[in-house]
Formats: sequence, structure tokens, C-alpha cells
Amino acid sequence: VLPLPGKLEKFVSAPAARFAVDVKAMAAACSLRAGSAAVAAGKLDVAKDLLQTILSYHPQSEYAYYTLQAKALLSELEMNVVEVTLNLP
Repeated sequence: VLPLPGKLEKFVSAPAARFAVDVKAMAAACSLRAGSAAVAAGKLDVAKDLLQTILSYHPQSEYAYYTLQAKALLSELEMNVVEVTLNLP
């Protein structure tokens, strides 16, 4: 990490320590990000596995954001598979 210039350093406070972290939410966020990266890299099977994990382990309402995002990305993947299949001779 590069040190801040003296003029800016006085405006930056020390980061607060986190006492509580929602590990499930963090795992869901990481899986969602990794699934998106797998799609971008063309690794669709890996992406599906990661996104399915979110759906199976995070069905609770407090993780609805991650579940909805995973469902949306999975539905896009399914649509792309259908499009590719329809274009085959």
C-alpha cells in the first residue's frame, strides 16, 4: 500500500474494526462475483455450479438479493444455451 501524501493523510481516519460479519452473506457475495467472472471467462459449467450453490444454501429472505441475482444470471445462461442450440445445423 502506498503512503498517502501529507495533505490527504489528515482527512483519512483509521478503519474501524468489524466485530460482526455475516459469513453467509459474504460467501454468497463471493460466489456471485465468482459466477459472474466464470461467465465472462466462458466457463459456463463452473458459473452454473457457483450460482446453484447460492440458491441451495441461501434461500432465506435476508439473502434474497443474492438469490435474485443468481436466478437472473442463471436464466440468462439458460437463454444463451437455447440460442446456441437453435443456431446449430
